[in-house]
Amino acid sequence: MTGCGLRLHHVGCLVANLEEALAGYRSGPLAQPVTQPLQISGRQQVRVAFVGEPTETLIELVEPGPDNSFLQKLLKRGVTFYHLGYLAPDLPVAEQRFLESGAHVVARFRSEAFDGRECVFFLTVNGQMIELIDASTSERT
Repeated sequence: MTGCGLRLHHVGCLVANLEEALAGYRSGPLAQPVTQPLQISGRQQVRVAFVGEPTETLIELVEPGPDNSFLQKLLKRGVTFYHLGYLAPDLPVAEQRFLESGAHVVARFRSEAFDGRECVFFLTVNGQMIELIDASTSERT
């Protein structure tokens, strides 16, 4: 995706219990800063928290809600690392590049985890989930 200016922002990881997962990052060998868990309603139906230094690539811990059947199925199959999230300074240009490469849009939404910015999930021809986050306003998490 050269020319799109994408910057890896986070690695999305499914967890069965957000508090238990965060405990491992609050102390011990993996101790890192963590954000407060955030309940995300609407289409996503997840709870999330970010782990790591805000200026570095983060880990996004995602606990699917009971009504999020897609993520629940992935979790039951043992899938944990399931997407890469990229900040896109020009979201329409990045989207077009993904579509031209054969990727398919899986979901489009405004995410509460990113101050209501537009996000688009793609499934690439290699079967990878990629999230593009509109970074045209700011790069806060």
